[in-house]
Amino acid sequence: MSEAVEGVALLPCPNPWCEEVEGVEASRHITTEKWHVCCDDCMIEGPWADSYDLAIAAWNTRTTPPARSYADGVEDAAKVAEDFEGSASLERADDPCSAVGQEIAAAIRLLSQGGKA
Repeated sequence: MSEAVEGVALLPCPNPWCEEVEGVEASRHITTEKWHVCCDDCMIEGPWADSYDLAIAAWNTRTTPPARSYADGVEDAAKVAEDFEGSASLERADDPCSAVGQEIAAAIRLLSQGGKA
């Protein structure tokens, strides 16, 4: 159920991979009567609020993520690769993803070391 409030415009979906422009709407939960905004295409949701106006305000309030460098991304990827290499899923020889995961983790580790083996 969506209701339109005159003079309040919803911003388009903030998901950069979503191409939906018209399918963003506010709806009310049937039992809690709280409101939120949802994109009909990618299903991203805004926070639940006590009123329609608050749900719209929350959806329309966008924060800009802090700028990140390439080195920051490589550092984060190296941490994920390290965690992945230590996971139990790599110990299963019958799992075809294990070999691929090990190769990806090794490539990320090499990248994080500046290409030096």
